[in-house]
Amino acid sequence: MKKSHIALLSVFGLAAAVFGVLPQVAQRQETAAAAESLRLLQGTPPKGDSAGADALWLMAYDIPDAAERRRIMEKLGHHLPKDEALPAELRSRRLPELKNGELNCTAADGQRGAGCLSTVRTHRETFQAGVKKHALLLANADRLADYPDLDFAMDKGLSAILPPMLSVIAAQTAPAALDWVNGKREAALNRVCRNIRTGRKLLRTGNTMLTPMLGAAAIRKNTQLAAEMLAEEPSWAGRLPESYADAFASFPAGEPNVCAAQQGEYRNIAHEINVLAKAGALLDTVGLEGEEPPVVRQSKLFSVLAYSEPHTNALVAQSMAQACTPETLRAIAADTKLPPQPKAGERWNRPACWHNLAGCQLAAIATPDNNAYSARLQDMLMQQRAFQAALALYRLPEKERRARLAETLAAHASPARKLKYDETAREITFEPYEKTNTQPAGIAVKL
Repeated sequence: MKKSHIALLSVFGLAAAVFGVLPQVAQRQETAAAAESLRLLQGTPPKGDSAGADALWLMAYDIPDAAERRRIMEKLGHHLPKDEALPAELRSRRLPELKNGELNCTAADGQRGAGCLSTVRTHRETFQAGVKKHALLLANADRLADYPDLDFAMDKGLSAILPPMLSVIAAQTAPAALDWVNGKREAALNRVCRNIRTGRKLLRTGNTMLTPMLGAAAIRKNTQLAAEMLAEEPSWAGRLPESYADAFASFPAGEPNVCAAQQGEYRNIAHEINVLAKAGALLDTVGLEGEEPPVVRQSKLFSVLAYSEPHTNALVAQSMAQACTPETLRAIAADTKLPPQPKAGERWNRPACWHNLAGCQLAAIATPDNNAYSARLQDMLMQQRAFQAALALYRLPEKERRARLAETLAAHASPARKLKYDETAREITFEPYEKTNTQPAGIAVKL
């Protein structure tokens, strides 16, 4: 009898050691292993107290005076509240919003390859009326090019309020195309370059992945539009406006990258997860296999067995830190494809997750694969190389362009990718890393 008791106690002791001590040891080991990832993601949030941030937040309002914009944003804590909490005096000065697709000159008639210039020519009166209707809003968006930075502050969390009508920045191609169609060549090229300058500032804004992707869209669309303009009148390649130098300046090695944006995303995701846990709503959101939420409510037992804040933050950091590693920055400088982003493993197959069931599950589903965003920036840089190749060709005597095409394309290729000339489309193209409908179209060239 005693032997059976001893054996039973031994089994219970072993089980306690395996299911009690082992998970704690494993959690400490995994958390310690993520120390470098956590360090890489500890960026400093933007203060958001610059004149550029004021202009970005209030772009959708009729407030032309910079001093008044500063007074309003200081009073509101440097970011706007939800619409229902806006002061009445501010709501009354809101400008009309762009309707879905309004002033979009790159997808009219459902034809991706139509080109912004040809679309605006075909629907000239419609675009003329739209640009006139939204003149103040478009002027506000154009003004963003004049500020040193657009680093805006925002609350933590995935539901934080963003500056309104950010998409207007990507719609700025229509006014430039309209200027060109109306014979205002220099004004059109200057507007394109200013739009690209604004896009470059958004690439460096580090709160959310949305801003560098908007910046990349602005650069991509306006570079393509500039190429269409020069294909119509190549002589302008030799007399571009002064704004061109800033718009098409070379990026430092390893830039642009999504590290600052990833740091902001990490702050938002970690904050959201931990707020849910402390509010007792974690498993309401996640659920367990085979069960419909809500599964359990917050309790001490839940805190001990189902959730560990440090361990969860460590797992999320390990999945997200790749964007900030020296290896990634070197890959971007060399224009090579990034390796797959690490993913948090499933919760059941690791002892560290036995006491962090909810945290391991959240880490597995809450960290999107951001390599596609890095690939988008790499493709944007290749498009810039293609545009520079087009400029180099236009600066040659017309009779020499065809003969020197191959050497010009080779001179502007990246270390990893070649530029090619599509004889049918009459465009300089390249093999994109991002295989989606946002990949940049080729750069039009008139040989």
